[in-house]
Amino acid sequence: MIKNSFAVVAMLLATAMCRQGATGPPPDEEPQPTEPKTSSVAVTITQTEGASRRSTSELEILRHSEGTAQIAIERIVADDHIAGNVTGVASGAAGEFKVLVYVHTDQWYIHPYAGQGEGRSWARLNSDLTWRIRSVQRAYIADQVAALLVTADAPVRNTVASIDGIPSEALVVVRGNGQV
Repeated sequence: MIKNSFAVVAMLLATAMCRQGATGPPPDEEPQPTEPKTSSVAVTITQTEGASRRSTSELEILRHSEGTAQIAIERIVADDHIAGNVTGVASGAAGEFKVLVYVHTDQWYIHPYAGQGEGRSWARLNSDLTWRIRSVQRAYIADQVAALLVTADAPVRNTVASIDGIPSEALVVVRGNGQV
């Protein structure tokens, strides 16, 4: 297990260095400061006995809502679950909300299933402000995954052209990681 962890960390560092152009500027040029365009959040790598299920080491946050309430996607595990948490909401008010997860391919689709209710079309917000929903990996890999904190009575739209049209208390969009 430790060997695998070191290999994963080494691979992720090499990938990050390649993405950032780790070779650096030519020797006669000074490095130019760059502004970060996105942020990342660390998540766990999960292996289960007998089967190999894994989540990415980090999820690239493409955008999130402004305001007191915030939602995060902490883990995406292929064919298992997507999980996260909410901040800025009183734990006693958790029952007033639910979490919708949408994946984007050619448009935004509710994930994992349309019209199936709690645990399959939306996730309950637990009293500790965490949430979890099943994930299903399909033939078309999502390029983006979004989680929206909505009121408990909000309708669930199966497909939408833009998630911006869905009234929400909080929103986060991460780059798809090949897991859904």
